[in-house]
Amino acid sequence: MSQGLLHVSERHHAGLIFMLALAKQYGVNQEDYLTLQQVSGDMPISSGYLEEIVSLFKQAGLIEGRTGPRGGYRLACGPKEVSLQRVFEALDGPVRLVACQHRELDCPAHASCASRTVWDELRLEWQRMLSQKWLGDML
Repeated sequence: MSQGLLHVSERHHAGLIFMLALAKQYGVNQEDYLTLQQVSGDMPISSGYLEEIVSLFKQAGLIEGRTGPRGGYRLACGPKEVSLQRVFEALDGPVRLVACQHRELDCPAHASCASRTVWDELRLEWQRMLSQKWLGDML
């Protein structure tokens, strides 16, 4: 990882690319489902990892899958109905910037942590932005 950068997980990055590919296809032909090969294109991730991501989106009700010769995946609803917050939370649960936002009791400095306010403010701002940005906005 490069120094000086906040890190976005590869899962979030690949998941967003996958969902945007489905969003571009939405409404073109509702009978068309995109295969993992069509969506992944030049993405440098394994098909197994992409299948894991797809499984999480299916569990969250964000996408539909169909097997068979014309099988693949498509959005379960319109791109203007899917916030980035829903996409990211489907992959990893609620947004957290630092581990202690998930497991406060595991941090021995929790009660006296001077940086907690900053991380909490950043997390809330991040969640606000993600809840107001839709897949359809990115097309």
